Amino acid sequence: MSERHPFFRFEIVTTAKTLNQYLARWNRLLDTIPQYLPSMTWEWHQAWLTANPQFHNRLHFIFAYDQRNHLIGLIPFVEMTAHLAMVNLKVLTLAGIRDHIKTIFIATPEHQLPLLDALMHYLTKEFTQWDLIAFRRLGSNRADDIFLERIVRHMHLRYSTESPLEIPYLPIQDNWEEYWKSRRKHFRHEYRRKMRKLQQQGHVSITIEEPPLDDAVFQRFVMLEDSGWKGRNQSSLARRPHLLTLYREAAYRHSPYFRLLQFELRVNDQVIAASLCPQTRDGLYVYKIAYDESWARYSPGMLLRVAEIRYAMEQGLRVYSFSGKAQPWMRHFTERKHYSRDFIIYQQSLAATLRHLGYEIARPYLKRLPYLSGLLQRLVEE
Repeated sequence: MSERHPFFRFEIVTTAKTLNQYLARWNRLLDTIPQYLPSMTWEWHQAWLTANPQFHNRLHFIFAYDQRNHLIGLIPFVEMTAHLAMVNLKVLTLAGIRDHIKTIFIATPEHQLPLLDALMHYLTKEFTQWDLIAFRRLGSNRADDIFLERIVRHMHLRYSTESPLEIPYLPIQDNWEEYWKSRRKHFRHEYRRKMRKLQQQGHVSITIEEPPLDDAVFQRFVMLEDSGWKGRNQSSLARRPHLLTLYREAAYRHSPYFRLLQFELRVNDQVIAASLCPQTRDGLYVYKIAYDESWARYSPGMLLRVAEIRYAMEQGLRVYSFSGKAQPWMRHFTERKHYSRDFIIYQQSLAATLRHLGYEIARPYLKRLPYLSGLLQRLVEE
């Protein structure tokens, strides 16, 4: 299906089977985007679709072409259903999202703002079969979050902003030696002290497993993560089948645009810390981490982060991102942060209005009351 706008032509893909013919165009678009994210790649979206077959015929991927018929943007929407009491809400949200992973419009920098304006015109004037539009994890360093609120206000649409998140990252400008000298003396001393104590327990090594990761290698990470606090609170990959399938599929897929590395810190033959880190052409992103809690006094996670950053610098990458919520210990590595948030736009319908009122008016008060906050969550959770 194709829609025309003054400056763009929109082509709509609604099934996963049809999507397969767009691989080359998708990658050429990534070539024009500096520091694109792993979740913007073909490989990540293919892994997500494999893990979520229920959405194969519920896609609404919008490919935007300029007047010369060059692909200049891609908005990977998928249609989902939210529940408000006994009413179902039709939701358009961005595909490929799990946890704190940012997924934003895939567009050349110079086209982000006009494409966003044309997109909102399309969604309010031409394709209106939705109750909510949920832009998950929009990044404040991109035009989609900076200008989306202004555009929505100008169009007099109701919206809410939710789940603000600070995401530490390290822009790589120095070589390893210069960067390490710039860290605080106390932190460098603690690193050397922990490493010496660990070396007293046996031979310490860092291994980097490259894709495609075989099942035995990948399972080492899954078991290590599940053995700790993530397993106890049911947030590990082993306890979340869809997320496990997503990462398993991502570990199989690789190209010059995306590959999933598995870093491991070992003492003799025992893995005491590990991470799953997607690498793009110019960045390394920490998506999943795990460590053996019996080795916690040696700070194995911190030791592995140092190894990851050194690898990124030696590979000539331009950015290292922690990808998740900022923690105090991350300040040892960087003071820089991206900010992201969820941006929800509401249709002019009764159910959408109730959901909006629930989050904007009732939620700040009811969430203070434990016996009512659970009820509110069940009423408005997507």
